Amino acid sequence: MSWKVCSHRDCPELVDARHPCPTHGRPLNARWSADRNGAEHMRDARAAKRAQPWCSHCGRTDQLDYHHTGGSGIVLCNDCHAAIDNHARKR
Repeated sequence: MSWKVCSHRDCPELVDARHPCPTHGRPLNARWSADRNGAEHMRDARAAKRAQPWCSHCGRTDQLDYHHTGGSGIVLCNDCHAAIDNHARKR
């Protein structure tokens, strides 16, 4: 069994696929969530970066990430992505 800390900020609960957080449940955007479609996310990310090869916030053109926001997403550089999303990968 692989236990992880709940993905909500400042929540100390340990969770896994069969034991969701008693306060927050199992977030759909968690990397380990079975409900997340990683292949679809990667297709969307590649298409967004081809259409807009710069950061939406600062205009930088290197180290670009795709930030999924509900039904759509935006292109951000790694630094801007980390600034607005505490779950963003640090590269």
